[in-house]
Amino acid sequence: MFELNGEIFYKVFECGKIPSYMDPSKKYNENYIAEVAKNYDPVNVHEAPFWIGHPEYFTEPRSGGWIKRVLAVGKELYVTFSEVYPWMKELFNSGEFKKCSVEMGDLEINSEGQAIPYLWALGATNIPAVKGLPALSFPDADHKMSDNSRLKGKVCFSLMNFDYDNKTNKKFENKIKFNTEMENIKKLAQTLGITIPEDAKEADITSSIETKITEIKASEAKAIKDLQESNDNAAVKLVDNAVELGKITPAQKDEFLNFAKASYQACAKVLNTIPEKNLTGGDTIAKGRFQNANDLKNPALSNVTYEDVLRDPDKFIGVLKEDEILKLKEGSARFKDVPSLDK
Repeated sequence: MFELNGEIFYKVFECGKIPSYMDPSKKYNENYIAEVAKNYDPVNVHEAPFWIGHPEYFTEPRSGGWIKRVLAVGKELYVTFSEVYPWMKELFNSGEFKKCSVEMGDLEINSEGQAIPYLWALGATNIPAVKGLPALSFPDADHKMSDNSRLKGKVCFSLMNFDYDNKTNKKFENKIKFNTEMENIKKLAQTLGITIPEDAKEADITSSIETKITEIKASEAKAIKDLQESNDNAAVKLVDNAVELGKITPAQKDEFLNFAKASYQACAKVLNTIPEKNLTGGDTIAKGRFQNANDLKNPALSNVTYEDVLRDPDKFIGVLKEDEILKLKEGSARFKDVPSLDK
């Protein structure tokens, strides 16, 4: 008997001490009781009663208490109680009963007949099959114990939700939580769609999870990049179309492009409020800062393209006639097939 995290653990079984006539299959070994401890679930499967002796099947004997936790430490099996009723405590504290006897077996837990090693019940007895077990006693609630030395250096198996937070026994903490961590790792792997072999080691499963997460992150990064490129292309198309329609000048393109990339819907809404404009203003000769008709014969204009006019229309207002602009457009590989804005 020892105390751990405020709970008293009672020794109720030890491998190797059960009579051979009661164990023809020799299955009650360390591995078996480790499974019994790991499988015990009083909430979702079966809560083991603590009663007198070993009652016949199908009877409804009176229970003197209920098993809360099951812990396997090497060859030894321990339990704690969620409740031991006063009349049962009195039977042991008075000496009428001294020992106990476990009822272990394979418990069917689903409709398909799946069976797992399990602790059915614990019986109070004076003639247990397993000899040499310590006598049970139930101290007062304020009784404190400190001996957990039997746990040091041993591998323990217990409930998945067993919590041992004694800071002075970190090694034991890591061992007792091993099964919980392994189960959580397997569940995470299954959630990620990873097939786990029956004999897979923790390191192998962890490696598979890391690889899968890396793949998921790469896929997410690519999706984000593709979405950004799609949004940028849509922004470029929106602003180019506004330039072609004369809603904005080529000099304003970069400003509106940044606007569209930051908020496409807001930029589109603003552009929809701007009317389309004819570059020449509808006159034969556009009015502007170049009023001298002789500038039309300026040799420098021989290299002017339609793209130059779109890029900086103010520069050519009053310099080029409408038919000259149309001629430049016809010579443009990019804009020659675009309908005229004033039609």
